[in-house]
Amino acid sequence: MDATASGTPTIQYHNIPDQPITALVASPISTFQRQQRHCFGDSSPGEFPLAANPSIVLHVLTGCNLDPQDLAKLEATCSFFRQPANFAPDFELSISELAALDMCQKRAIFKPMTAEERQELKQRCGGSWKLVLRFLLAGEACSRREKSQAIAGPGHSIAVTSKGAVYSFGF
Repeated sequence: MDATASGTPTIQYHNIPDQPITALVASPISTFQRQQRHCFGDSSPGEFPLAANPSIVLHVLTGCNLDPQDLAKLEATCSFFRQPANFAPDFELSISELAALDMCQKRAIFKPMTAEERQELKQRCGGSWKLVLRFLLAGEACSRREKSQAIAGPGHSIAVTSKGAVYSFGF
């Protein structure tokens, strides 16, 4: 059967010669301009330099409950997070160290410690408040995990005394 007799449209084949890519592009391509953001700002309109409001940055870092690893990554990314923040209690601490210290101070186990105990804990953890925060978060996670293992099931209960004795009862 002839394709023209069936009424189906025919496909036309165009023989396009190969051309080099330079012949297809009329104007030269402009090189890509890499824009680099500076955390200190260049006083451009609409720019928010971090150094202009370090207290706001500290509030955001503390309020977002970032992981200690995230705080360390911020320090590695921008020198603003590495240099002394000039805030109390230690004017030499970086803003990420201060955020870690603030988050440590919110922890129940950290609140009753004396200043000497806190410094000793910091030294035992490697001298960084980020490492102390990591230690405290790991302890809290283990504590929650331990409590979840005490679920005995329907008709069975477990009691733990303040001295650590465990009693189970049920049917």
